[in-house]
Amino acid sequence: MKKIFTINFYKFLSLFELSVSNLEEKSFYEGKKIIIYNKMLDPVGEAFYCNGKITIDAVLENSYLYANSFYDGNSSGYNYTIKKNNSNDKLIGLFQTQKGIKYDNIIVENELSLYKDDSFISKCYFSTLKNAFKILSYKSKQKVTYISNKLTFLNNLQENKVINENGQIYYFRRPIFDEKYYENIDNIDNIAGYKPLDVKIYNYDYTPYDIAIVDLISELDDDYYPFIEDQKELFNDFHEGLFESLACTALKNFNRKQLKSMLNINFSKFTSKSKVRK
Repeated sequence: MKKIFTINFYKFLSLFELSVSNLEEKSFYEGKKIIIYNKMLDPVGEAFYCNGKITIDAVLENSYLYANSFYDGNSSGYNYTIKKNNSNDKLIGLFQTQKGIKYDNIIVENELSLYKDDSFISKCYFSTLKNAFKILSYKSKQKVTYISNKLTFLNNLQENKVINENGQIYYFRRPIFDEKYYENIDNIDNIAGYKPLDVKIYNYDYTPYDIAIVDLISELDDDYYPFIEDQKELFNDFHEGLFESLACTALKNFNRKQLKSMLNINFSKFTSKSKVRK
């Protein structure tokens, strides 16, 4: 329980710019309700401890947050739901942490799925351990994936992929076989190439490589950034800056330049920018 209290409770609340005041750990065990405040310091919800779990209820700007903590002996975190006011739209989320050798010794995993009228629409996933992210739209059949120095963008029946192998950049575009749309497959040109990077790396900062990867993806398919912006808008419609908060909390091994390049995060508008290394 101590791990949940000392690490996850505050970290989880910060995803939504929520906080508590003068909190003592014993307050949970004594059955006291803990008042939750928004960034304007208005009381907007409460948290309490029951049956080994912390439960959180809070009102956001235009939605409602409900969360339950968990601890399985290795990892801990919160399963949560955000429901839109006056709508059937909802988000189903997972916030999970565990000890690790990454930045600040805490590994964070954020996952969020969007449903409209109980139909799955979109999903985003960010992981400190894998240094990875995934953003997908079930409706448009588009998906962005980054893992192990490989960035892939699936769009309009074509796969665009850029791979960094120790500064050697390989890229290609190829059609995705789909029997339903087989007539369109021949309209997609296959492209493949290699681009060496003439840059010097200092103190193991691979920012130039990551920027080069995204630049190439954008050249292969100029829908890359518009797709990311469309998905941001869907998730941030439930709470302002939610997408950015989830990404920066988990992808903390990346600096601001990398996050700006990969996910087009505008730190001048992102109020929790102190979470990210410069």
